[in-house]
Amino acid sequence: MHDKWHLLLLATAMMLLSAPLLPLSVSKSSNPCASCHGDGRYMYLDILEGDAGNTIPTAIIDNEVLQVAVVIEVTGSTSRHNVMTGITATLASQNGLFSVDVATFDVGALVAGQRATAFWNVSAVSSGSDVMLITSAGHNTHKGREFQDGYSPSPAITVSAASPDLPPAIALTAPAAGQQVTGGTDLPVAWTVTDEERATCLVSLYYSTDGFAASNETIATALPATKGHTWTTPMMDSDTVTLKATVTDKAGHFNQTVLGWAFAIDSTAPSVASVLPSDGETGVSTAAALQVRFSEPVEESSAEAAFSISPDPGGVVTWTWDAYKTTMTATHGGFDAGTTYNCTVSAGIRDRSSPGNTCQGTFIWSFNTSKATVPEPSIALTSPAGGERLYWGAPLEVRWAASGGTGTLLVNLSLSQNGAAGPFTPVATAMANSGQHAMTAPAMVSDHCVLRATVFDQAGLEGTWYSGEFMIARPLNLSADLPAEGVRLQAGAQTTLNWTGTGGHGTVTVMVCFRPDPGSPEQPVLMGQPLTGNCTWTVPAVDAVAAMLCVNATDDWGRSVEVSSGTFSITTNHAPRFSGTAPIAGHTGVPYEYWARAEDDDGDRLTYSIDKGPSGMTIDAATGKLAWTPSSAGDSSVKIKVSDGRGGEAVQEFTIHVIAKVAPHLIITAPAEGKSVRGKVMFTGTVTKGSLGIEAVQYRVDSGEWMNATVALGWQFTVDTTRLKDGTHTIEVRAFDGAGYSDTASRTIKVENGSSGAGGFIPAVDAWVALALVGMVGAFLRFRRK
Repeated sequence: MHDKWHLLLLATAMMLLSAPLLPLSVSKSSNPCASCHGDGRYMYLDILEGDAGNTIPTAIIDNEVLQVAVVIEVTGSTSRHNVMTGITATLASQNGLFSVDVATFDVGALVAGQRATAFWNVSAVSSGSDVMLITSAGHNTHKGREFQDGYSPSPAITVSAASPDLPPAIALTAPAAGQQVTGGTDLPVAWTVTDEERATCLVSLYYSTDGFAASNETIATALPATKGHTWTTPMMDSDTVTLKATVTDKAGHFNQTVLGWAFAIDSTAPSVASVLPSDGETGVSTAAALQVRFSEPVEESSAEAAFSISPDPGGVVTWTWDAYKTTMTATHGGFDAGTTYNCTVSAGIRDRSSPGNTCQGTFIWSFNTSKATVPEPSIALTSPAGGERLYWGAPLEVRWAASGGTGTLLVNLSLSQNGAAGPFTPVATAMANSGQHAMTAPAMVSDHCVLRATVFDQAGLEGTWYSGEFMIARPLNLSADLPAEGVRLQAGAQTTLNWTGTGGHGTVTVMVCFRPDPGSPEQPVLMGQPLTGNCTWTVPAVDAVAAMLCVNATDDWGRSVEVSSGTFSITTNHAPRFSGTAPIAGHTGVPYEYWARAEDDDGDRLTYSIDKGPSGMTIDAATGKLAWTPSSAGDSSVKIKVSDGRGGEAVQEFTIHVIAKVAPHLIITAPAEGKSVRGKVMFTGTVTKGSLGIEAVQYRVDSGEWMNATVALGWQFTVDTTRLKDGTHTIEVRAFDGAGYSDTASRTIKVENGSSGAGGFIPAVDAWVALALVGMVGAFLRFRRK
């Protein structure tokens, strides 16, 4: 027990004595030994930083190779298990701006207390600031302990490098996959080149028929990279042609690409390989197939256009092709028996390459059909069968079956409207024996129509067939004058309905129906009416907002046509009523006015009119203003009417008593006739109203302009004679009642002012007259109302 304590004390003392000898750097590996030994044992792997003999460059330039070196040391506290093996050092670029020729340096084994130096060569890659990441690792076999350390802080380095000159890239984009090209023709070749200096790159083209396994033929070299190339294809036949393109930049960097697909070059013109029937064949069936097979796929339209046959086998020759486009087979009318047919395939057929090889020669062959005994031609109509009912323009499908005869059969069709006895009118002549013909029913009316079909052959023989009787009638048409869309009808009002029809078969009857709203059933108004007619319809007493009338015509075939009105409304109307009283007094020559007024509970627009009245009387239809100027005395009866436009009316009757108009009477009371005057002279007088009141009293001097006098209980005005020449002057006075003037009164005065005067006249009013005017106005107004 004491020995153990002695050993512990000894170990502690040794640690205290060795502590000053430990490295000062704190950047070293951890001490894995401490995990097992509690007696202070240690071992460290340390990359020495600072001035320990390291070589740490701080900058590197393009095309420069620099050495990086660091010193690695192993330290330990015991002589046992004091060897570290497998020591390595690694240098890496943090930002990838420089490269290391060999990133990991193998140090090997070091005994505690030994040092070694790790070396690397670095070179610039890209310009910028970077960091050198330097690490070291080692191993102690005693209990498998691992040690690691790193240079801290990681040293920085500035890198200056030119941009790398990368090799160019090229991709072929034309010709397309599966393209067929005619040999000896121009073929566009296209590519895309990618490079820093694309315009300086040169392209070379090659072709091969075996994927460049053995064949490698030059197309063109040193082509500008920015353009395509038009290649005149070689005269060859191959379905496995492919291209290769190479590109070289100005620095000599090289790249290439091979087209990822194959195309075909065809240099051989097509030819006829075989035909059916074969050349010189005899006894060929009239239904034999007609076929041409070519040496290679061809363009269909050129082959079909190049074929001809004589004589024409009849019918439209149409061709069908096999999937490879090498064989065309004709659909045609049957061959004539005992006939030699000559067939020709002319030059000009193109194969399916682009733009195409063209056949230059002509291929001719012939064959003979077997002879046959041909019966006389016959025909049978299956449509019309009889009993059909047709209107003008209706489609009629004529069908027949014809056979026999010699050569091509032709068919004539004709029509009778009087049965089989005829006469017949041609419908179609010399038609091909197609078995059918589409026609429309002609504009005739008959229940005894018959269609005759005649077939004739090339020998002049013919056969005939008559259809059963069928009927043709004029189409049933109908038009009607009915209420328009949106019209308003008054219940109880009467309206005339008109309709006109044509056509139809047999007896046509017309029915008129009413429907108060869209959801209601039709209500018959009239039945059994003729095709053209009219009726007076009394609007029913219903309130409707979407009523409708319809007229329906039906013939004895059951064909029916209908005409409908627009939707209209029906209301129970309230008649308007007059609300004013007309004046019944009038005077000759005096305008008579009456503003008739009426009311309507429905708010309808009202229209005024005169039913009875004297000559010259008028009324404004919209405002109701009644106007008339009586020309003679007497009683005039008047009857005016107001209408709401929906059947509602009101009448106002009255009698106007017209008396002769009495004109006003005027007297001059001062000055006396012929009186000598001077200065300002007042003229006065009286005026008596006639039938009407007094509107004004006017005067003038010596036929001058008329001027208004002052009117009160009488009338008065002042003449300033100083404005007149001395001598005799005439003063005229008249009264106006609003409709006419009184007789003129005149007075002659003699002016003696002792001067020549101004030669003019200015009227004046004395001051006392002006003062009296205020009191006189009221009396005058009362006088006028009398």
